[in-house]
Amino acid sequence: MTKNIVLIVIFAIVCVAVKADNIDAKHREVVLTPEFIEKVNKYEVHKPFSDGLAAVKRDGKWGYINVDGDEVIPCRYGEAKDFCGGLAPISNGDMYESGRKWGYINQKGDFVIPYKYDYAYSFSCERALVYKEGEGFFYIDTDGAKVISFRQDSESFCYFASFSEGFACFFKLNYEDGPMTKLNVFDKNGDIVFSVPFALGVFEGEGFQEDLFQTDCVFHNGELYVPIINSNDEYLFNVYNKQGRKLRTVKDYKGRYKSSYMLYTESMYETEKGVEYGPELKIGIKKQIKTGSSASSVKNVTFPRYDEIEYLGSHSVCSFYETEKVPNFKNGVVWVTIYEYAEDAFTNGDGEDFGSYLTAHTGYVDKKGNDTFSLGVKKKCRESYIKAQNELKRLEDVVDIIELPRENVIVEKIFTAVEQNPQFPGGETALMEYLSENIVYPEKAIQEGVHGRVVVKFVIERDGSVGQAEIARGRHPELDNE
Repeated sequence: MTKNIVLIVIFAIVCVAVKADNIDAKHREVVLTPEFIEKVNKYEVHKPFSDGLAAVKRDGKWGYINVDGDEVIPCRYGEAKDFCGGLAPISNGDMYESGRKWGYINQKGDFVIPYKYDYAYSFSCERALVYKEGEGFFYIDTDGAKVISFRQDSESFCYFASFSEGFACFFKLNYEDGPMTKLNVFDKNGDIVFSVPFALGVFEGEGFQEDLFQTDCVFHNGELYVPIINSNDEYLFNVYNKQGRKLRTVKDYKGRYKSSYMLYTESMYETEKGVEYGPELKIGIKKQIKTGSSASSVKNVTFPRYDEIEYLGSHSVCSFYETEKVPNFKNGVVWVTIYEYAEDAFTNGDGEDFGSYLTAHTGYVDKKGNDTFSLGVKKKCRESYIKAQNELKRLEDVVDIIELPRENVIVEKIFTAVEQNPQFPGGETALMEYLSENIVYPEKAIQEGVHGRVVVKFVIERDGSVGQAEIARGRHPELDNE
């Protein structure tokens, strides 16, 4: 009897120790030692740490490293996303390969859910959003069983957010609704808890920014920030609790996340003549340190500036146009990017094409401001930036004298930035009404289940008419023609 008791106690201690090791591995902090930096710089691309692992790319394939920089899951996948709850979505092909499928692996690299989805997101609250041709979007549990689905049709597309604190959101995009629609909040069983007015325009740029909605429209500390438009066409945020009661209305996200670390932007760049102010913003991290008992006794310690930084509350990145964000330190580091610029990046790179003039170098920065970039990479990026800015300045200083053959000939210049942007007669609401009445969804596209965004580039003439329209980024011939 005594032996059995001793064996049971020993077995219990072993189980507790193994569980503690697993928890510790998920929360261990990265230490930016020379050995770690040397290991991670062997990879082409890095993604943020999550649950103690980070996706990395080598020779065109994705795998995972741990907080020591060791490759614990070999680079053999077409794409890889963050681990959450011990599982991560991976695909058998990259984004350009037709017929690729997504599945899920555990932290040992073993398949838990095989390749069978056309797209997949990371787990959260034991639920993951996936997409399957013919079935649309739906949520699965950690066994791969479909647990939540909502009716979707060809007339209005549904956009879904990730789960957070036991809840998720979705809305149906329908141009007939105008700039406001309805946001539905539901629980892990798929039951809608409440619905509230929602202004989708805050997530619109060159088309609807689905990833930003996916990760920003979530609960944090029991509160959900929902964008609205007031009578002055200004964006505000209604803040709700989990029962759907409105707590307050605020102007922005400021104060949503509490941290001594914040992001800041600077509109400055270096040239051969020194530091000057320019159009490109760089973003950095600042840490607030209390120097006394009063609220104003604060000193800001700033970190080096970067081009992209992962911020709290999402898997998204904070680029130069984002403010009032908190850096997302996970496992003691935050994911950052610095750009290497082509010489004509600022003169020829524009809009959708700008990314093709950049080479992105990814890495990590710790809470002391140390990062994983080598001095050589930093120097190369800094010099390329200076060179591109100097080329822009050189062209701006050139004055072209155009000889007009006749007095009544006017040389027109197309402006990409103006003091006052052109507006559709009647404003945004009238524009939405016009689109709902005039856009006809192609029947062939409906039959084939084709949907997505088509970006059109055009010029607003002096008289307000639209000219020189062309497809900047297409999706499908049927949609492009419409």
